[in-house]
Amino acid sequence: MIRIYETCEQSAEEVSVTVGGKSAPVQRAYVSAYPINCRWPGHQRPEYQRDLSYFVRFEADEDAEIVVKWKNPVSSAVLKPRSSGEVFFVKGEEVRFVSKEAGGSVLVLDGYRNTIHFFRDIPQKNVPKLERENVLYFGPGFHDVGIMQLRGGQTVYIDEAAVVYGGFHAENAENILICGRGILDNSRCKEKIVREIAPDYSDADSLNAEREHMVQFNRCKNVRIEGIVLRDSLLYNITTFACSGFYVENVKLIGNWRYNSDGIDMHNTSHAHITGCFLRTYDDSVCIKGNVNYGDDCADILVENCVIWNDWGNALHIGVETCAERIHDIAFRHCKVIRVTGSALNVGNVDYGDIYDVLYEDIDIELDEDCQLSILQREENQPLPALSEKGAFLPPVFELQLFKHHEYSVGDRRGKVHDITFRDICITSPREINSLIYCTAGTIADITFENIMLNGKKLISVEQLHFPSLENTENFHIK
Repeated sequence: MIRIYETCEQSAEEVSVTVGGKSAPVQRAYVSAYPINCRWPGHQRPEYQRDLSYFVRFEADEDAEIVVKWKNPVSSAVLKPRSSGEVFFVKGEEVRFVSKEAGGSVLVLDGYRNTIHFFRDIPQKNVPKLERENVLYFGPGFHDVGIMQLRGGQTVYIDEAAVVYGGFHAENAENILICGRGILDNSRCKEKIVREIAPDYSDADSLNAEREHMVQFNRCKNVRIEGIVLRDSLLYNITTFACSGFYVENVKLIGNWRYNSDGIDMHNTSHAHITGCFLRTYDDSVCIKGNVNYGDDCADILVENCVIWNDWGNALHIGVETCAERIHDIAFRHCKVIRVTGSALNVGNVDYGDIYDVLYEDIDIELDEDCQLSILQREENQPLPALSEKGAFLPPVFELQLFKHHEYSVGDRRGKVHDITFRDICITSPREINSLIYCTAGTIADITFENIMLNGKKLISVEQLHFPSLENTENFHIK
């Protein structure tokens, strides 16, 4: 069975798609065009630094042939992740492939700046009874809610044919559910400039403007987000502070190009499970952090079966802000990093947290030969860098950090990084990989690499990971 989702938005006329012979609406989203960022300058990122992209939504419980008619003749077409299917026909403007599994995938046409995203769901189960008093139902059409404050016990249901403009926040609440198959769109939320800055950004900081995250929970318990699409976040897409019992399933993040549009950031949060999500972000994709005054523990977090496309920052990340006494029992499993500009797998510590018992397991990483070096702009009209030649830059696969940061660190007490395991990591790369380590505030210890594969060949020595130095480390070993 294949079912195409309805939409209240006009389908893109310049691109057409059929799924299993059925015409599917093609929806628009803007994405980052270049891996360029800067200190928060008190105004939004200029629009010339974004690209128009597309996405298609449908349900299927069987293989589905997808036919795309692109706006220009196509010379190359690649489907990411590789496990989601294979392009078998490219002729003129037409591309065909078979979708074989649920989840998010990206069709890349003649380079990473031309993309169509496919969000394939399994049939929805356990739809809440919409007539209940505690259910906020957003039916077909457009809804402008601003930032809505949710109460304990409430359910938000967004219909597949609905677009809800705004976001949802809650504080000190329990038993909240946000679900459906529709779209939560943050594009109408804007920053409020509170202070002008110097032309050279010398006094720029996060206090230049007031911005709000799209979905935020503070000190909440038993919160779930399921099935929806989040588009064009002003700041973080989803973030938690001091929450317990936090669950995100089959959520898709798209259209992130504005400054600091992280994916899912969990601060001082425990007992969390992120599964089956697609995240295309412009800053860290999944990030576990510690924030001062929000608790001493950050533990029991599982991130699994997610697909990551990162246009700036790190893909699967701990830190670097780590104000929590303990950050432990963290696992990233069965994930696919299909593009990254920073580090794919990163543990960073600039505060007092003790980070330990962290596992990265069964992670596929696809490195592209057209990846561009990330640039941090230092002044308003700094020209864009020339695009590097293919294969000239590769982002690091592994990165470990323990240091004092001039801006992000709180106080003088430094933490620890130890007992970190990278197991069953499968890397596809146009050449040898590189890794990074930066340790100036202690010792990074007991780091295990087990069954690390590069282009189908097992790496057998730490030297093959290409860390520039192992100074201030102990017991780095590879199995």
